[in-house]
Amino acid sequence: MAPVTILLADTDPVVRKCLRYAVEASGQEIKVMWEAQDGFEALHKIQQFKPDLAVVDYMLPRMNGLELARCLRNHGLQTRILVMGTFEAQQQAVLDAGADGFVTKSSGCEAIKAAVHRLVVLPTRPSEVIG
Repeated sequence: MAPVTILLADTDPVVRKCLRYAVEASGQEIKVMWEAQDGFEALHKIQQFKPDLAVVDYMLPRMNGLELARCLRNHGLQTRILVMGTFEAQQQAVLDAGADGFVTKSSGCEAIKAAVHRLVVLPTRPSEVIG
């Protein structure tokens, strides 16, 4: 079975490194293949490589996580999207834009890892997965 491929998008390389460690250490067949520093770079890599899952920061420059989710869905791309935000109040707008899940960054690596796990093990696209 091929590993689940993931793109991580966050401006902070330290955050990306921590996320990479957390999701790859989960024991699942998960491989972080690509990273992006802003929304446009994430969009380009998702269009080019079509990862199974994109874990993106809500506050990305040039195109935030909400705009990225909306753009991906408007273009018919099926990559699952987990948005990491600062405030729970962002959650509904993110889900309405087409994201598959939302988790607050302050909830920590374990919650983010659990949300990733729920998204990658689900056999079909969920209507809503919240971390």
